Amino acid sequence: MLLYGLAGAALMLLVVWFVNNDPDLEVWHTADLDEEFTERPAVHSFAGCLPPEERLFAQLEKRVFARIEADELSASSGAPPRG
Repeated sequence: MLLYGLAGAALMLLVVWFVNNDPDLEVWHTADLDEEFTERPAVHSFAGCLPPEERLFAQLEKRVFARIEADELSASSGAPPRG
């Protein structure tokens, strides 16, 4: 019984250590994009999807891409630098 308790405690310590050693979140994880899709306003056609999508990408550009160095963006995603 004691062995199971010690094994459980060791496992718990390992999990806590692992969770606390994760790297900090990057800006693209924490950006608050309020233009994300919701059911309001209702969109009933493909053409109706385009304006909200354009607002979302403009917000993404302003709140995320503008805050990331161009070389960091290209190194992390393989995409060419923006700008």
